[in-house]
Amino acid sequence: RIQILFEKCAMSLINATRKRLHEAQLTGGSKPDSLKSKSKTIAKRSQNQHEPGRRRKRVLYVGNLNGGVQRRDIYQKFGFYGDITRIWLSPCRTFGFVEFHSPRDANVARCRLDGSPINTTKSMIVGWADVQ
Repeated sequence: RIQILFEKCAMSLINATRKRLHEAQLTGGSKPDSLKSKSKTIAKRSQNQHEPGRRRKRVLYVGNLNGGVQRRDIYQKFGFYGDITRIWLSPCRTFGFVEFHSPRDANVARCRLDGSPINTTKSMIVGWADVQ
C-alpha cells in the first residue's frame, strides 16, 4: 500500500520534472541543477528497491514473545504494514523473524511495533535482523 503511494508520488515528480525540462528546452534554457539532482535521486530510489542485496533491510527480528504466540498472531500484527514474504518462529516461540516484501514496509512496521504488546501485556522487541 505504501509502496503504491510512493510509486504514484515518484511518477508525478518525474512527470513534473519532464514538463519543466521540456519548457526549458522550448525557451532555449538549460537544465537547472535542482532538476538534475532530483532526477538522479528518483532514478536511484527506483533502482535500489529491486536490488537482490536489499534483503538485509526487509527482515525483522521479533523478540520477547509469549510462548503461546502463533504464526497467525504475528501475521495479523505485522501484515497490517505490508506484504509478508516469510515468518519464522523459534521452537520455543519466544522469538522469531518476519520478512517483508518491501524494505519500506519493514521499516514502518519496525518503528510502529517496537515496544507494543502481542497477546499479553509483554512488550515485543522489534529490530533489524542480522542477515548474512
